[in-house]
Amino acid sequence: LEFFLAMSGKSFDARLHDNGHVSGELAASTGQIDQLLVKRLKTPMGTYPYAKLRMADIISLEIEGSLGSGAIPEGGEDEVEVSSELEAEKKADDDDASTSD
Repeated sequence: LEFFLAMSGKSFDARLHDNGHVSGELAASTGQIDQLLVKRLKTPMGTYPYAKLRMADIISLEIEGSLGSGAIPEGGEDEVEVSSELEAEKKADDDDASTSD
């Protein structure tokens, strides 16, 4: 969650499962980090002032800038593979929750 708070206001490019591509500005994420709230979402069909992106639809997310001083060369981009790792973590959490009942 802290990662997405730190990335608020940064530009991003996302590759989607349907081979689509969107870009915009990160605004926030939901508490469970299953959705991203974005501004100025540019899609092949036009630009939307505000939108939600489901993390399950995202294959990769490239975020402009760095994660902190010295983490990434200035002006570089960090690509974060989110889909498969996030889905595996969510499934593990769901499995743990269902077995603890």
